[in-house]
Amino acid sequence: MKTYYGYQIKHGEITVDENEARIIRDLFEIYLTGKSLVKVGEEAGLNKTHGFIGRVLANPIYMGTDFYPAIVSIELYEKVQMERERRKNKLGRNFECKPLKMSISTKFQWKNKVKLPRDPLRKASVLYESIEVEV
Repeated sequence: MKTYYGYQIKHGEITVDENEARIIRDLFEIYLTGKSLVKVGEEAGLNKTHGFIGRVLANPIYMGTDFYPAIVSIELYEKVQMERERRKNKLGRNFECKPLKMSISTKFQWKNKVKLPRDPLRKASVLYESIEVEV
């Protein structure tokens, strides 16, 4: 079973890995000082990509669940989420994805009549190539 960074399994129970938990707490605290994700990771002693650090900071597991013990307080987690939102808005990354509108035609017709070969595979290929979609 895979566990999240900061946790380990001991005797069948999920427990906090104190070395990694210290790094996670540092990530949350240092992020609030205004540094970039990579700088936060470097300062906390975690040489990972900004994507990894971003996922750690966004993961609500670290507040604790029925299964996972808390590593950071709810207040600290919420402060970091507000700061992430503030930075996202400041950088103009607050767009919403619009649903993709897709139209799939159900009207087809055959192109001009073609002479079909005897070989079934070639015949299938010729037939497939002669399908036209009505718009």
